[in-house]
Amino acid sequence: MGGSLGTHIVADRLMRYTEYIAERYGDDPSSQPSFDLEGWLSAIWGDVGTSGSHPPAAGEEQEEEVDDDEHRI
Repeated sequence: MGGSLGTHIVADRLMRYTEYIAERYGDDPSSQPSFDLEGWLSAIWGDVGTSGSHPPAAGEEQEEEVDDDEHRI
């Protein structure tokens, strides 16, 4: 029965990866990549992004963060 815990962990991580992909790219498999490294690392280790958010998916624009203190006169 030692393998059941390992199987449970793998199944949980695979489910997290599947949810990440669906949330990021939508439910249509034709719009999803064959593999997303950031998504896989997030599923097995938690959020790996440096900014605390995921970069935009292909075709999306990334918002630039502006430090208001630098632009004050």
